Amino acid sequence: MKSLKWLSLLAVFLTAQVSAQGFPAIILGIFYKKMNKEGAIAGMIVGIGIMLFYMLKFKFGVFDGGKSAVAGLTKDWWFGI
Repeated sequence: MKSLKWLSLLAVFLTAQVSAQGFPAIILGIFYKKMNKEGAIAGMIVGIGIMLFYMLKFKFGVFDGGKSAVAGLTKDWWFGI
């Protein structure tokens, strides 16, 4: 059962990330006439890059000394997340 919980959390995480990356492109595509596919793709790639950097730095401590350093980074979290 534990593996199913991990799988469901992964599915929720991936769904949230895909919707967060795609939402601005969809809204701009509908309401902004100069929006093009290159801009949408570039925005999604930059968004994924920022998300990965944030996760690696503040949740896993990759750039700051490992998992033990994460507790000291909580004051730097964006919006308390």
